[in-house]
Amino acid sequence: MAGPLVLTRMGIVPYRAYLIDTGSMSPTIPRWSAVLVREGVYQKGQVISFRTPNGIVTHRLVVQNQDGTLGTKGDANTTIDPSFLPPDKVIGGVVANVQMAPFWLIVYVALMLGFGVGHELILETAEVAEDR
Repeated sequence: MAGPLVLTRMGIVPYRAYLIDTGSMSPTIPRWSAVLVREGVYQKGQVISFRTPNGIVTHRLVVQNQDGTLGTKGDANTTIDPSFLPPDKVIGGVVANVQMAPFWLIVYVALMLGFGVGHELILETAEVAEDR
C-alpha cells in the first residue's frame, strides 16, 4: 500500500493524495478522509483541490466565470467561497476518497507490526477518530 503513496509523492504518477481535516465537504467527503486527486483534470460540478495562501483546500467547483476564474463551495457550507481563484491554483479533480483514513492507517500499521487487531482496538480507534 505504501508503494502508490510514494509514487504520488515523488510526482511519478499524475495523482496526489490529501487528508481532509475539516467538515466543509460533509457528507460527501467526511472529515479525516483521504482524497486522491488527478492533477490538471477537472470539470464544473466536480470536487477539486486547490492552493490558497492558507494551504490546500478541497471544495466543489460550482462556477466558471467568463474571465476564467473559478468559484468553489464546500458541500456543507451554505454559501459559495468568498474569493474566486485563477485556474493555475487548481491542483486537479478528486477521483476517489477513503473515509476515516487515520483509522485504517492505524489498523494497517498495527497489522504490519504484528500486533493483533482485536475487536476492542478497532472500536477504540474508531471512537478516537470520530471525536476529532
